[in-house]
Formats: sequence, C-alpha cells, structure tokens
Amino acid sequence: MTELEIKVIKKLAEIPKGKVVTYKSMGEACGIKNGARFIGNVMAKNPWPEKYPCYKVVKTNGEIGNYSAGEGTKTKVKLLQKDGIEIKNGKIVNLEKYLYKLKKRKIFDKTAYVLEDPVVLHQLKNLNL
Repeated sequence: MTELEIKVIKKLAEIPKGKVVTYKSMGEACGIKNGARFIGNVMAKNPWPEKYPCYKVVKTNGEIGNYSAGEGTKTKVKLLQKDGIEIKNGKIVNLEKYLYKLKKRKIFDKTAYVLEDPVVLHQLKNLNL
C-alpha cells in the first residue's frame, strides 16, 4: 500500500459507532480533490477491516455502495444495521442523521504515522514506502 492509501485506511478509525462518511468526504478529509473513486478502491483492498471499518463509507446519495468482505453488500448492510443505522432498499434512511464530519489533516508524516500503530508497522515492514 502507498503512503496515501495508509493515510486513508487509518482515517477510518476516527468514525464513531453509529456514524458513516461518504467516499467524497473521506477524500476531502484526506486532501484528495474529486477522490471518491480512489477512496472506493482503497476501501476494497483494506487489509485490516476489523480495526479500520471500511463498511462505514457510503455514497453521497445514501446508497451503501460496494463491500468486498464476507458476503459483499449483504455483510455491509448487516454491519451498518448492527451500528444502529437504518437501511431500506440498499439506502440509508435519513443519511444526514448518521453523517460524521471528519477532521482534515494537512500534514502527513509517514514515519510518525506508521510507528504509532504496531499492526500497520508489522504489515508494512517489507514494503518499500
């Protein structure tokens, strides 16, 4: 994974239970203009979904979007509902109620970022970042 992809994955830890963010807002919070597609691709290859819950990222129109773990979107719906989020016909009911505003970080120090998380450090030790 690239430095930017790791930044995106780690940002997931900020989303509290019962809240979601959009692919667009995640991109903006990570400093990526028009980055919704990029965010979706990063979510699809998240190697740590238990620690960094990518199921909490949804489309701007309230549709839940894709999910690559478990049984796909069926699993994503179950996880969102377990968090108390109401879903009907593949869409979040009253999306605004569940949206979380991520804080935007302007500076990213790869060394400090990786060293603060031993799981990430272990997974990345053989990558050339």
